[in-house]
Amino acid sequence: MVFSVGTSAMFPYITAPVQMAIHCGKTTVEINPVEGELSHRVSYHFPMGAAKALTQLDKLGINAP
Repeated sequence: MVFSVGTSAMFPYITAPVQMAIHCGKTTVEINPVEGELSHRVSYHFPMGAAKALTQLDKLGINAP
Protein backbone atom coordinates (compact mmCIF):
# COMPACT_ATOMS: atom_id res chain seq x y z
CA MET A 1 0.00 0.00 0.00
CA VAL A 2 1.29 3.43 -0.92
CA PHE A 3 0.03 6.68 0.60
CA SER A 4 0.58 10.06 -1.04
CA VAL A 5 -0.25 12.71 1.55
CA GLY A 6 -0.53 16.45 1.03
CA THR A 7 1.26 16.83 -2.27
CA SER A 8 0.27 17.65 -5.80
CA ALA A 9 2.39 14.65 -6.91
CA MET A 10 4.15 16.65 -9.58
CA PHE A 11 7.65 15.41 -8.82
CA PRO A 12 9.04 12.08 -10.11
CA TYR A 13 10.25 10.99 -6.66
CA ILE A 14 6.62 11.24 -5.51
CA THR A 15 4.83 9.86 -8.58
CA ALA A 16 7.20 6.93 -9.17
CA PRO A 17 6.26 4.85 -6.08
CA VAL A 18 2.55 5.53 -6.64
CA GLN A 19 2.76 4.60 -10.33
CA MET A 20 4.77 1.45 -9.51
CA ALA A 21 2.17 0.40 -6.93
CA ILE A 22 -0.65 1.01 -9.42
CA HIS A 23 1.20 -1.01 -12.05
CA CYS A 24 1.68 -3.89 -9.58
CA GLY A 25 -1.98 -3.86 -8.56
CA LYS A 26 -1.33 -2.57 -5.05
CA THR A 27 -3.69 -0.33 -3.11
CA THR A 28 -2.90 3.37 -3.44
CA VAL A 29 -4.26 6.24 -1.37
CA GLU A 30 -4.03 9.95 -2.04
CA ILE A 31 -4.88 12.45 0.69
CA ASN A 32 -5.08 15.94 -0.76
CA PRO A 33 -7.85 18.54 -0.92
CA VAL A 34 -6.81 19.34 -4.50
CA GLU A 35 -6.95 16.81 -7.31
CA GLY A 36 -3.59 16.06 -8.84
CA GLU A 37 -2.42 14.17 -11.91
CA LEU A 38 -2.71 10.82 -10.12
CA SER A 39 -6.04 11.41 -8.35
CA HIS A 40 -8.08 9.61 -10.98
CA ARG A 41 -5.69 6.63 -10.99
CA VAL A 42 -5.32 5.85 -7.27
CA SER A 43 -7.50 3.33 -5.46
CA TYR A 44 -8.76 5.94 -3.00
CA HIS A 45 -8.64 9.73 -3.08
CA PHE A 46 -9.56 11.60 0.10
CA PRO A 47 -10.29 15.23 -0.92
CA MET A 48 -9.42 16.80 2.42
CA GLY A 49 -6.46 17.95 4.45
CA ALA A 50 -4.01 15.43 5.87
CA ALA A 51 -4.87 16.01 9.55
CA LYS A 52 -8.60 15.47 8.99
CA ALA A 53 -8.17 12.41 6.75
CA LEU A 54 -5.61 10.69 8.98
CA THR A 55 -7.71 11.41 12.08
CA GLN A 56 -10.75 9.83 10.42
CA LEU A 57 -8.71 6.78 9.38
CA ASP A 58 -7.43 6.47 12.95
CA LYS A 59 -11.01 6.56 14.26
CA LEU A 60 -11.82 3.60 12.00
CA GLY A 61 -9.27 1.59 13.95
CA ILE A 62 -7.16 0.70 10.96
CA ASN A 63 -3.87 -0.58 12.36
CA ALA A 64 -0.74 -1.61 10.55
CA PRO A 65 0.48 -5.13 11.30
